[in-house]
Order: sequence, then structure tokens, then C-alpha cells
Amino acid sequence: MKIKIAITFLLIPLFILLFLGCQNNQQIDANPQTLLNDATSRINDWKSFKFRLEHEKGTTTISNGMELRIIEGEVVLPRRVKLTGKATVGGQFIALDIVLIDELSFMTNPLTGKWNQIDPEDSPFGNFDVREVIANILKMMKNPEIISSKKDANFIVKGEVIATVFEPLVGLADSNMNAEVHLELDYVNKDVKTAKIIGRINPLDPQEVIRIIKIWEVDGNIEVNPPIDPLK
Repeated sequence: MKIKIAITFLLIPLFILLFLGCQNNQQIDANPQTLLNDATSRINDWKSFKFRLEHEKGTTTISNGMELRIIEGEVVLPRRVKLTGKATVGGQFIALDIVLIDELSFMTNPLTGKWNQIDPEDSPFGNFDVREVIANILKMMKNPEIISSKKDANFIVKGEVIATVFEPLVGLADSNMNAEVHLELDYVNKDVKTAKIIGRINPLDPQEVIRIIKIWEVDGNIEVNPPIDPLK
């Protein structure tokens, strides 16, 4: 009898854990377009954020044979951006440091590390804008489909997006190309957490390329200032 009672007390917590596990795995009935609309409303209120663009496969050729591999940034909207990244030119690895403030553009010399102010038209990152890309993905995604909507977990919405949406990331894009995009949206406030971009969007892209944008510290305490006095 004592053994049966002991077994019963051991099984009760197990049943509770199994019940909670089933509850957390329940699918949420949600409309994908409504989720995209909610995320669009949310991104319109962003004041600042941090991001990382990396490549699961391939690289991004942006200009003069520069192949971008990883770039991280801090953004204060509307247009104060600090970027650091790694790229290759002619097979040689280089470090990148860029600051974009309104119409001003600053970049370090990869050989000397010295900051220089350059014309935005001459900068490979003069039009770089992660927020614009994410906002346009939300607005222009075709055939959105929820592929993950478990209770208390982030939503994942999949769809197709025309390649020209990504020009602020990759420069030249092919209007005849589409990419498959997987968006991870915060379960509570619908902030975009990640965007996985699958497929060629730049004519210089390799056959297989997967880009991943990660976003965090939305509306965090971020400052971006010019690295040198633009008046000098």
C-alpha cells in the first residue's frame, strides 16, 4: 500500500508537467496578414534598435568586388547609424567601420584605420537602411503563411518578397527575382526579431545564399555621433 501511495505521488508531478507541455504546444489561431499589419504598426513607432546581418550561405557583393560577410549596427531613427563589419576584397579580409548621420557619411580606411568623410554617392553603405527593408518586407510580403504559432512562443510567418525590397541592403537587385522570407515576430508586441532571407536577390549573388537579419534592443538607450568634426 505504501508503495502504491509513493508511486502515485511520483506520477502526479509528471502528469502536471505533461499537461503544461501540451498547453504550451497548442497552436494559436492567428491570421498572417493581421500579424504583418500589427508588426508594421509597431515598427512605425521604433526609435532605435541594434541589428546583425550575417550569411548562413554565401556572401553579399556590394561594390568594387567587396564581399560582405557580417555587419552589425546601432540605429537611432530616422538616420543615425553606426556600422561595424567584416568583408573580403580580392580574397583579403578587411574590417569596416561606418557612421551615417543624415546626409553625412564617414568610413575608416581599411589599411590605416583613419576616419574619412566621404560623399554618400561614393560610399558602399550610403543608402544602407535595415529598418526600411524590414518595413517593406512587412508591407509587400506575398502569400504570407504562419509556419509556427505555438502558445507563448514567437510567431514565424513565411512568404515571398520581390528582390528590389532589399536594395538598401545589397545595392543592385534584380526585379525579376523573389526571395523567400521567414519573419520571426515577438509573441507579445509583434516586434520583428529575425528575418531569414532565402534565395538570390542580387545579380552577383552565388547560386545559394541565405541572409539572416537579427534585431534586438528595440527602443534601447543608443547614441550615434560623428567620429570626426564634419566641419574640419
